[in-house]
Amino acid sequence: MNLRLWLLGILLPVWLGQLASAAPVSPVYRISGAVHSARDGAPIPHARLHLTSASSDGESTSDNTNEAFSDDQGRFDLTVSGPGRWQVTASARGFFPQGYDQHENFQSDLVLTPAAPQMEIDLRIQPDSSIAGFVLDDVGEPVRGAQVSLFPAPAAQSDLTDQPRGPIQIRQTDDRGHYELSGLQPGSYRVSVSAQPWYASAAGRVQRTGSTVTNPLFDVVFPVTWFPGATDAEAAETIQLHPGDTREADFSLLPVPATHLRVNLNRSGRETGGDNERRLQTGVPQLERISASGVAYAPPMLVFDGAGQAELGGLSPGLYRVRLPGTSNGESLFLRVTTGSQRELDLSAALPAVHITFRLEGLAEDAQRPLVTLTDLGSGTRFDFVPPSPGDAEPPSGGRGPHRRFSGRSDDGRTLEAPPGRYRVSLSRAGSAYLTGITASGADVHGNVLDLRQSAATVTLHVETAPATVRGICHLKGHPLSGALVLLVPASLGQPGSIPVVHRDETNTDGSFDLRDVSPGQYILVAIDRGWDVNWHDPATLARYLINGIPLSPTHGANVRQNVEAQSP
Repeated sequence: MNLRLWLLGILLPVWLGQLASAAPVSPVYRISGAVHSARDGAPIPHARLHLTSASSDGESTSDNTNEAFSDDQGRFDLTVSGPGRWQVTASARGFFPQGYDQHENFQSDLVLTPAAPQMEIDLRIQPDSSIAGFVLDDVGEPVRGAQVSLFPAPAAQSDLTDQPRGPIQIRQTDDRGHYELSGLQPGSYRVSVSAQPWYASAAGRVQRTGSTVTNPLFDVVFPVTWFPGATDAEAAETIQLHPGDTREADFSLLPVPATHLRVNLNRSGRETGGDNERRLQTGVPQLERISASGVAYAPPMLVFDGAGQAELGGLSPGLYRVRLPGTSNGESLFLRVTTGSQRELDLSAALPAVHITFRLEGLAEDAQRPLVTLTDLGSGTRFDFVPPSPGDAEPPSGGRGPHRRFSGRSDDGRTLEAPPGRYRVSLSRAGSAYLTGITASGADVHGNVLDLRQSAATVTLHVETAPATVRGICHLKGHPLSGALVLLVPASLGQPGSIPVVHRDETNTDGSFDLRDVSPGQYILVAIDRGWDVNWHDPATLARYLINGIPLSPTHGANVRQNVEAQSP
């Protein structure tokens, strides 16, 4: 054998091995693990796993192709495109979709790096809960087609965080009067039912020449009823659901006499007599019912007599807006019907609407206009309004629909109409804008609460558009801590006139946290190990952690970096 060939055969594998070892090897990024029930630890087969990329600026990118299902033992394996922060969500039959170490709407992102490209996790998810029951009338017969609405119960200090008050589920009863609200997360809820007695219909009305007379036996309504039988939302029972709970909530609806509103059309210059069809189309009062869910309902019955009177009948207890035809500026009145109201009311029992003009200070004219929401502190009724820009030829559309909150626009669209009362003010759909203060003429202001008593008010919303961001790493005994509760508490919390907003986040697997859209001011940064069950809404409980917190004073548009040591729960 040629000596050169012999040496080449020996040395070539050595050289190739050295070249291979010298070439950089790209790591394989992977998230694997198993899905278990948080209730009993049992593996969950065939759970659906969904992967989302979460950037540090809060934006997330979902890739529907990066999905997988757990095997018969609950095992899964997801290949990840590269380093970064990732969110894994699991869902299965009987389990609502949940992320890794999820608490409320927060979860820990999974952080992969070139030094740690793979991660093994135990994804424990909670079983969903449900509320079901029967809706019966006063004689035990099923009420078919009743609307059952599920609401989140407001927190004790709901001004510290955004508390939704609209319905999160709406169902109808079947022919047995049965309903089911399923797929619910653990939490506190309230349930209401609205319905009409089947026998209270137009068949119960007797037509006479020139007038209409109602048979009192059929002239009844069901008031909106909150579980277990309250007609006031504030008296409703709070249903506390734990993971996997199935609660029964039965209703027995009691009819009450219907209320009728009589309006003299002559007061607005209308002629008496004439064609009722023409009146119905062009010259009748408009009546809208405003429920706690913000849905506007048309009146069930409208009749005329021969003396220029319009009767809007079949009214159940609740709040109504009455728009009068032929009046200047489309005059509106608000009418509260209670279970103790007289059978017949006229407009002397109504309240003039408060016309509220909103001004935005600190927001550019061409910037996105925020949605302003006024929430009645007593009933929870919400009024929505998008203030027009100074140069708007036409005001923004009101946005009304079966699942929308009530938009109480005036006829010209430039003001919001609401009954007198006390309201909490909040902004949404505002882009990067946030509320820093409120001043008003014609109304009293207490922080973010308006006390409306006069016929007109001008409310100036002071808005900032350069929020700060607070980022850092949470440690416990020198090691990054995952799943901790991080709070950024305003130093002005509890002071008169302040607008308290407590920012929250959950730390990721590398201990990192991001608190965004922070209004400039003075704060105290706090982290609590396993703190999700801590009643931080309680001032005495919160004060214990604030003593050892870190003072911060973020400025406009600042990107503050501050690490924090976690405290014991």
